[in-house]
This record gives sequence, C-alpha cells and structure tokens, in this order.
Amino acid sequence: IVDGGGSRIDLRGVNMDLFYNRVADDASAPFEYADRDEVAGLADMGANVLRLCLNWKLFTDGSGYDLIDRYLEWCRQDSIYLILDMHVVPPNSGTVVST
Repeated sequence: IVDGGGSRIDLRGVNMDLFYNRVADDASAPFEYADRDEVAGLADMGANVLRLCLNWKLFTDGSGYDLIDRYLEWCRQDSIYLILDMHVVPPNSGTVVST
C-alpha cells in the first residue's frame, strides 16, 4: 500500500470486532471495544491500522456513525489508519445465497 505521496506503508494492526456481534448476539455487550487510552497504547506498540468490523443494524439508530466518528478522532490523534469493514450486511439472515 502507498500513501498519497507515493511512499510505501506497511500496515500493522488489529481487529476491533465486537461491534458486528453486539447487535445479533448480545445487545447488552459494552459498546466500547476499546477506549482512547487503549488506542493510544496500540500506537505505542507500533500499530498503525485498526480494522473496525461493523453490523449494518448499528446504522438504523445512528450509533454506528457515532462509533466511527469516535474511532476516527482517536486514530487521527495517533496517526493510525482506520479500515471500516461492514462485516454484516442486510439481510443478516445467516442463509447462504447461491447463484
């Protein structure tokens, strides 16, 4: 991967995957998978990317947008890239679709 200036970037990071399970499996699960200090701690360990797994249902009430905004700000403060992964898309039925 290269940045806008053509410089090579080696990505080192982690998944933040609670959010796509929270909706379907456990609505009482904490909405924060990590906090600001933990994101800073990841940067201190050399991470430069976070992959944020999402469920489409988080966007029916707007909470998904708030979540993304929060992580974008935290990552910006530590020069961490944020990959948005709409991991669960409609219809979220668990059925296999064949063509």
